[in-house]
Amino acid sequence: FDAFLEKTDVGLVEFYAPWCGHCKALAPAYADAAEQLAKHEPPIPLAKVDCTDAADGVDNQALCGDHGIQGYPTLKVVKDGELHEYDGPREAAGIVDKMLQKAMPDVTPVADRAALDALTAKWPVVVAYFGNDTDHASFGHLQAVAKAERDAYVFAHIAHADAVGEDAVTAHPQVVVYKQFDEKKAVHADEPITEDSIRAFAQQHALPLLGEIGPETFRAYVKANRPLGFIFYDSPETREAAAAQFEPAAREFRDKVTFVFIDGVKFAGHANAVGLPAAHPFPAFAIHEIQSNQRFPYDVAQDVTPEAITKFVGAYVAGDLNPFVKSAPVPEKNDDPVLVVVGSQFKKLVEDPTTDVFLLTYAPWCGHCKKMEPIFEALAEHLLPAKGVRLAKFDGTENDAPFTVQGFPTVKLFKADADNTVVDYEGDRSFDDMLAFLTKNAVNGEAVAAVGPKEEAAGAEDDEEHDEL
Repeated sequence: FDAFLEKTDVGLVEFYAPWCGHCKALAPAYADAAEQLAKHEPPIPLAKVDCTDAADGVDNQALCGDHGIQGYPTLKVVKDGELHEYDGPREAAGIVDKMLQKAMPDVTPVADRAALDALTAKWPVVVAYFGNDTDHASFGHLQAVAKAERDAYVFAHIAHADAVGEDAVTAHPQVVVYKQFDEKKAVHADEPITEDSIRAFAQQHALPLLGEIGPETFRAYVKANRPLGFIFYDSPETREAAAAQFEPAAREFRDKVTFVFIDGVKFAGHANAVGLPAAHPFPAFAIHEIQSNQRFPYDVAQDVTPEAITKFVGAYVAGDLNPFVKSAPVPEKNDDPVLVVVGSQFKKLVEDPTTDVFLLTYAPWCGHCKKMEPIFEALAEHLLPAKGVRLAKFDGTENDAPFTVQGFPTVKLFKADADNTVVDYEGDRSFDDMLAFLTKNAVNGEAVAAVGPKEEAAGAEDDEEHDEL
């Protein structure tokens, strides 16, 4: 294996197990890609390692462990003798294209129009730098972006626009994004040309103005790191009509929001996830900030017109819209020792600078939550005399939480301070441990300490002594 790494400039390795179903499913595509890439000049080798093989003096189990293999199949790219993560497609054509791209230099020199046409015909997005002064600072910026983003786009260097007959370039240096969709090319107009401006310009134009999002394209849209404007449709006719309704807004706010079509029948659940009601007309629209998970659905009772959509997106960009918050109904009665919190009241009840709120986020089906519930309720009743301290519960399946919930139960202390500091509780789910945590960490911890520990049941000591006898 080490010899293979040393002699391979660019290649691909599959780490697999013979019993692995996903490995068996990948096998035909991997073999097809290997056959095609073997014919490339120079050949790009594909290899396989059976991570279960430990016979005849071969210890592939240790080899796979040394390279951090934790699941099958795992694909890793060989580049200049070192292994790197592979995050590309897993069908034959996709593997071939990804490895051909890996074999290219960071920046491909282009000498004439034929070479440029061949490059732009092969690759969906080509970021081209025009300028013959390779010592210019802007070329260094292009090289830095190309090194970091080479898996996303193909980068090219063209000494002069005249060499390729490019009329759109009127000054050097200049950057042009060539693409196989929309207006086919876009000229970078910002001055000066910097790493940030090249990266932002490439991201802005590397995706269609009104593209289609699905399992195959979702990752590319997420990597663009811009809010997504989901346009839900239920038929080709609805999609076609919606294109005219949404194009003006998509064009005006292209650098702020990426507009995408999504099949509202196939992915009906996603409409609900971004805040649209279960029964809604088509087209429907919602803006989703993936990183923060904030959602801004367009009112389905309003008409969908170019003017209305442009106004809505403009208000979003200006920060004038409130995000959608999924919430269970506000309980009519809420005077039990454990306060019930719903999404619409979270800020009011939990982010209270006068009260320490010890919040249990749970799921109704969660066994650990059910086991913890009576202990949590007993603690809440015990601490009723503690002024400025409250225990509360929050159904994480029916309400949006303003924090990431990675599992149930999740317990956090929202402290009674101006910053509303949040402290994760990671101790045992026992009465005594939670009480000690609040005594130590709550702003009103003295009030907790004043209540004291849980009193033992009457006769407990006598029973204990009797057992010893």
